[in-house]
Amino acid sequence: MGTTWKNIHGCIDKTIPADLDLIKEHSKSARELSKQYARYMDDMVTGKNCDDPFHKMMLVLEDTYAISSKYEQRRIKTALVITFFLLCIGIELEKSHINKFWIPLGIDSVDNPSELRPFERLEYLVETLPLLFFRGPILEMSNMMALQREYGGKTNRGAMFDSMHAVYCYFSDNFITSDTHFTLLKEHTDTQSYNGIISAEDYVSVHKKTYDLIILNKHR
Repeated sequence: MGTTWKNIHGCIDKTIPADLDLIKEHSKSARELSKQYARYMDDMVTGKNCDDPFHKMMLVLEDTYAISSKYEQRRIKTALVITFFLLCIGIELEKSHINKFWIPLGIDSVDNPSELRPFERLEYLVETLPLLFFRGPILEMSNMMALQREYGGKTNRGAMFDSMHAVYCYFSDNFITSDTHFTLLKEHTDTQSYNGIISAEDYVSVHKKTYDLIILNKHR
Protein backbone atom coordinates (compact mmCIF):
# COMPACT_ATOMS: atom_id res chain seq x y z
CA MET A 1 0.00 0.00 0.00
CA GLY A 2 2.85 2.40 0.82
CA THR A 3 4.57 1.79 -2.53
CA THR A 4 1.28 2.19 -4.38
CA TRP A 5 0.61 5.48 -2.61
CA LYS A 6 4.05 6.85 -3.60
CA ASN A 7 3.39 5.91 -7.22
CA ILE A 8 -0.03 7.56 -7.45
CA HIS A 9 0.48 10.59 -5.19
CA GLY A 10 -0.04 13.73 -7.23
CA CYS A 11 -1.20 11.81 -10.31
CA ILE A 12 -4.93 12.40 -10.62
CA ASP A 13 -5.19 9.91 -13.50
CA LYS A 14 -4.09 7.04 -11.23
CA THR A 15 -5.90 5.34 -8.37
CA ILE A 16 -5.56 2.40 -5.98
CA PRO A 17 -6.97 -0.76 -7.62
CA ALA A 18 -9.14 -1.72 -4.66
CA ASP A 19 -11.85 -4.39 -4.67
CA LEU A 20 -14.58 -2.42 -2.90
CA ASP A 21 -16.84 -5.47 -2.48
CA LEU A 22 -14.01 -7.39 -0.80
CA ILE A 23 -13.25 -4.43 1.49
CA LYS A 24 -16.93 -4.19 2.47
CA GLU A 25 -17.01 -7.90 3.23
CA HIS A 26 -13.85 -7.76 5.38
CA SER A 27 -15.02 -4.63 7.22
CA LYS A 28 -18.57 -5.87 7.83
CA SER A 29 -17.86 -7.06 11.38
CA ALA A 30 -16.09 -3.84 12.36
CA ARG A 31 -18.93 -1.71 10.96
CA GLU A 32 -21.51 -3.78 12.84
CA LEU A 33 -19.50 -3.45 16.06
CA SER A 34 -19.46 0.33 15.59
CA LYS A 35 -23.23 0.48 15.16
CA GLN A 36 -23.87 -1.70 18.20
CA TYR A 37 -21.25 -0.04 20.37
CA ALA A 38 -23.81 2.16 22.17
CA ARG A 39 -25.45 -1.00 23.51
CA TYR A 40 -22.07 -2.51 24.43
CA MET A 41 -21.21 0.73 26.20
CA ASP A 42 -24.36 0.56 28.31
CA ASP A 43 -24.18 -3.18 29.03
CA MET A 44 -20.45 -3.62 29.55
CA VAL A 45 -18.95 -0.24 30.39
CA THR A 46 -21.50 1.85 32.25
CA GLY A 47 -22.97 -0.98 34.30
CA LYS A 48 -21.53 -2.33 37.54
CA ASN A 49 -22.54 -5.96 37.14
CA CYS A 50 -20.09 -7.89 39.30
CA ASP A 51 -20.54 -10.97 37.10
CA ASP A 52 -19.55 -9.03 33.98
CA PRO A 53 -16.07 -10.31 32.96
CA PHE A 54 -15.07 -6.84 31.70
CA HIS A 55 -15.92 -5.32 35.07
CA LYS A 56 -13.95 -8.04 36.87
CA MET A 57 -10.89 -7.45 34.68
CA MET A 58 -11.17 -3.71 35.16
CA LEU A 59 -11.04 -4.33 38.94
CA VAL A 60 -7.90 -6.44 38.46
CA LEU A 61 -6.29 -3.57 36.58
CA GLU A 62 -7.53 -1.16 39.23
CA ASP A 63 -5.64 -3.15 41.86
CA THR A 64 -2.45 -2.94 39.77
CA TYR A 65 -2.67 0.72 38.76
CA ALA A 66 -4.41 3.53 40.60
CA ILE A 67 -7.64 4.31 38.73
CA SER A 68 -8.89 7.35 40.57
CA SER A 69 -12.13 8.32 38.83
CA LYS A 70 -15.23 6.98 37.10
CA TYR A 71 -13.96 8.69 33.95
CA GLU A 72 -10.82 6.52 34.00
CA GLN A 73 -12.89 3.41 34.79
CA ARG A 74 -15.05 4.00 31.72
CA ARG A 75 -12.00 4.50 29.50
CA ILE A 76 -10.29 1.36 30.79
CA LYS A 77 -13.44 -0.75 30.40
CA THR A 78 -13.86 0.64 26.89
CA ALA A 79 -10.25 -0.33 26.16
CA LEU A 80 -11.00 -3.85 27.44
CA VAL A 81 -14.03 -4.14 25.14
CA ILE A 82 -12.06 -2.88 22.11
CA THR A 83 -9.18 -5.26 22.89
CA PHE A 84 -11.62 -8.15 23.22
CA PHE A 85 -13.14 -7.62 19.78
CA LEU A 86 -10.00 -6.55 17.90
CA LEU A 87 -7.17 -8.57 19.42
CA CYS A 88 -8.98 -11.50 21.01
CA ILE A 89 -11.69 -12.24 18.44
CA GLY A 90 -9.88 -10.68 15.50
CA ILE A 91 -12.47 -8.30 14.05
CA GLU A 92 -9.93 -6.70 11.74
CA LEU A 93 -9.28 -6.22 8.04
CA GLU A 94 -6.06 -8.23 8.27
CA LYS A 95 -5.86 -11.02 10.87
CA SER A 96 -2.51 -12.58 9.97
CA HIS A 97 -0.51 -10.51 12.47
CA ILE A 98 -3.01 -11.22 15.23
CA ASN A 99 -2.83 -14.96 14.53
CA LYS A 100 0.97 -14.79 14.47
CA PHE A 101 0.88 -13.40 18.02
CA TRP A 102 -1.64 -15.86 19.47
CA ILE A 103 -0.86 -19.24 17.87
CA PRO A 104 2.54 -19.79 19.58
CA LEU A 105 0.97 -19.09 23.00
CA GLY A 106 -1.34 -22.09 22.73
CA ILE A 107 -4.26 -20.46 24.51
CA ASP A 108 -6.85 -21.70 22.01
CA SER A 109 -8.16 -25.25 21.75
CA VAL A 110 -5.43 -27.89 21.32
CA ASP A 111 -7.78 -30.25 19.47
CA ASN A 112 -9.14 -27.49 17.23
CA PRO A 113 -6.70 -24.56 16.72
CA SER A 114 -9.43 -22.52 15.03
CA GLU A 115 -11.58 -22.65 18.20
CA LEU A 116 -10.98 -19.27 19.77
CA ARG A 117 -11.00 -18.68 23.51
CA PRO A 118 -11.34 -14.89 23.48
CA PHE A 119 -11.89 -14.37 27.21
CA GLU A 120 -8.84 -16.48 28.02
CA ARG A 121 -6.90 -14.34 25.57
CA LEU A 122 -8.12 -11.18 27.29
CA GLU A 123 -7.21 -12.56 30.73
CA TYR A 124 -3.72 -13.30 29.40
CA LEU A 125 -3.32 -9.70 28.21
CA VAL A 126 -4.58 -8.29 31.52
CA GLU A 127 -2.13 -10.46 33.48
CA THR A 128 0.95 -10.12 31.27
CA LEU A 129 0.52 -6.83 29.38
CA PRO A 130 -1.54 -4.56 31.67
CA LEU A 131 0.08 -1.39 30.26
CA LEU A 132 -1.73 -2.12 27.00
CA PHE A 133 -4.86 -0.68 28.62
CA PHE A 134 -3.18 2.46 30.04
CA ARG A 135 -0.75 3.57 27.33
CA GLY A 136 -0.70 3.50 23.56
CA PRO A 137 -3.14 3.09 20.69
CA ILE A 138 -5.80 0.96 22.41
CA LEU A 139 -6.44 3.62 25.04
CA GLU A 140 -6.52 6.37 22.40
CA MET A 141 -9.05 4.34 20.41
CA SER A 142 -11.16 3.99 23.54
CA ASN A 143 -11.11 7.78 23.93
CA MET A 144 -12.65 8.25 20.49
CA MET A 145 -15.23 5.49 20.97
CA ALA A 146 -16.26 6.79 24.38
CA LEU A 147 -16.45 10.40 23.20
CA GLN A 148 -18.75 9.47 20.34
CA ARG A 149 -21.05 7.78 22.82
CA GLU A 150 -20.89 10.48 25.48
CA TYR A 151 -21.32 13.51 23.22
CA GLY A 152 -22.96 12.12 20.13
CA GLY A 153 -25.46 9.57 21.41
CA LYS A 154 -25.46 6.48 19.22
CA THR A 155 -22.23 5.65 17.44
CA ASN A 156 -22.18 5.34 13.66
CA ARG A 157 -20.92 2.46 11.56
CA GLY A 158 -17.57 4.21 11.10
CA ALA A 159 -16.80 4.70 14.81
CA MET A 160 -14.26 1.88 14.95
CA PHE A 161 -12.42 3.22 11.91
CA ASP A 162 -12.54 6.76 13.37
CA SER A 163 -10.84 5.34 16.43
CA MET A 164 -8.12 3.72 14.34
CA HIS A 165 -7.59 6.95 12.39
CA ALA A 166 -7.21 8.91 15.62
CA VAL A 167 -3.93 7.07 16.22
CA TYR A 168 -2.47 8.84 13.16
CA CYS A 169 -2.52 12.10 15.12
CA TYR A 170 0.63 10.89 16.88
CA PHE A 171 2.50 10.57 13.60
CA SER A 172 1.44 13.76 11.81
CA ASP A 173 2.01 17.46 12.38
CA ASN A 174 -1.55 18.24 11.32
CA PHE A 175 -4.63 16.09 10.84
CA ILE A 176 -7.10 17.81 8.48
CA THR A 177 -10.62 16.37 8.61
CA SER A 178 -14.26 17.23 8.02
CA ASP A 179 -15.38 14.70 10.66
CA THR A 180 -16.76 16.57 13.68
CA HIS A 181 -15.90 13.65 15.97
CA PHE A 182 -12.23 14.64 15.70
CA THR A 183 -13.12 18.16 16.79
CA LEU A 184 -14.70 16.60 19.89
CA LEU A 185 -11.53 14.63 20.47
CA LYS A 186 -9.48 17.83 20.39
CA GLU A 187 -11.87 19.78 22.61
CA HIS A 188 -12.52 17.17 25.30
CA THR A 189 -9.12 15.52 25.80
CA ASP A 190 -5.89 17.08 27.02
CA THR A 191 -3.64 14.94 24.78
CA GLN A 192 -1.09 17.21 23.10
CA SER A 193 -1.05 15.11 19.92
CA TYR A 194 -4.63 16.15 19.20
CA ASN A 195 -3.69 19.84 19.03
CA GLY A 196 -2.76 19.31 15.38
CA ILE A 197 -6.35 18.42 14.40
CA ILE A 198 -7.70 21.04 11.98
CA SER A 199 -11.22 21.08 10.58
CA ALA A 200 -11.37 21.08 6.79
CA GLU A 201 -13.63 24.13 6.94
CA ASP A 202 -11.02 26.13 8.90
CA TYR A 203 -8.26 24.93 6.59
CA VAL A 204 -10.13 26.07 3.47
CA SER A 205 -10.94 29.41 5.10
CA VAL A 206 -7.29 30.10 6.00
CA HIS A 207 -6.15 28.95 2.55
CA LYS A 208 -8.61 31.32 0.85
CA LYS A 209 -7.56 34.29 3.00
CA THR A 210 -3.89 33.58 2.25
CA TYR A 211 -4.58 33.28 -1.47
CA ASP A 212 -6.55 36.56 -1.47
CA LEU A 213 -3.68 38.33 0.30
CA ILE A 214 -1.18 37.04 -2.27
CA ILE A 215 -3.38 38.26 -5.15
CA LEU A 216 -3.88 41.64 -3.43
CA ASN A 217 -0.14 42.14 -2.91
CA LYS A 218 0.58 41.27 -6.54
CA HIS A 219 -1.70 44.10 -7.70
CA ARG A 220 -0.14 46.71 -5.44
